[in-house]
Amino acid sequence: METMSGQVDSALQVLARDEPPTATSVAECLASSRVVARLTRKPVDSGLPLVWRLLALSEIPFASRLPYTQAATARALWELATPEGFSYTGRVADIVPCYNAMLVTALCRLGHGDDPRVQAGVEWIRRYQAFGRGVLTAWPGEGITRHGGCLRATPCFIGVAKSTRALLAAQGPENAGRDAPLIDAGVEYLLEHRLYRRQTTGEPISAHILDVSFPETYHVTLLELLQTVDAAGKLDDPRVDDAIEYVQARRGEAGWTVTYAYAAPGYVAFDRRGRPSAWVTRELDRILAKRRSTESPRAAQRGATTP
Repeated sequence: METMSGQVDSALQVLARDEPPTATSVAECLASSRVVARLTRKPVDSGLPLVWRLLALSEIPFASRLPYTQAATARALWELATPEGFSYTGRVADIVPCYNAMLVTALCRLGHGDDPRVQAGVEWIRRYQAFGRGVLTAWPGEGITRHGGCLRATPCFIGVAKSTRALLAAQGPENAGRDAPLIDAGVEYLLEHRLYRRQTTGEPISAHILDVSFPETYHVTLLELLQTVDAAGKLDDPRVDDAIEYVQARRGEAGWTVTYAYAAPGYVAFDRRGRPSAWVTRELDRILAKRRSTESPRAAQRGATTP
């Protein structure tokens, strides 16, 4: 688990321990983490830089305990929340599916899923996000028209993926099952594309969908898509096979190498391009191990039904 300097980063060590982490061990790991130091070095601007920073912080175990994270979270809830959902400008008219969803996901991970402003973002997804073809939205905001085909008759694949991910992150005991139909529809939409292929040509759906990068940006990656179907309990669906084979074939001895470096104000990459990513490798190794554990029962069941 290496940082950009090639040394092990302590932000992941807390997850590698066998025993439950203590408050002291968590504080020590966060204090000595180079990734955390880079993320919290200086105050972040509002708008999109704040979105990228919160997404990054939400990937770090126990980052919600950091005063920096608490300040950034409070700022996002104050400046980017609207009565209808999250907007990267703070204007209701500028709500866009992917950015609203990414903020919902990050804030839920950071422990603010019950906040009414986060729930407003969830409600926007319920009311206005299309999870299939031919479903026209009633959302009148002009921001969507400036970003291409977010909610046309064929909805933006990235918007569906990010919104499904947000609904999964927002699930809790008080609303368990409420969003199941939307989540099922969103996951089915992803599976219809075998997670990353255009249905017409079989080519990759979008730029960078097959790249290795971390943390998340507005581009959707195969890692995110695998995490989504895993969280939805669909990792053993045969339509995931193609994606599993793709990532398996690209693992090196040290894991998966970063192939794309997103550049934008406020965005901090956890690993340097051309080097293995500890963060991606940990997640993909977990997903592949879980997938293997589901393949054995499937094989046994096929054998039992074969004459």
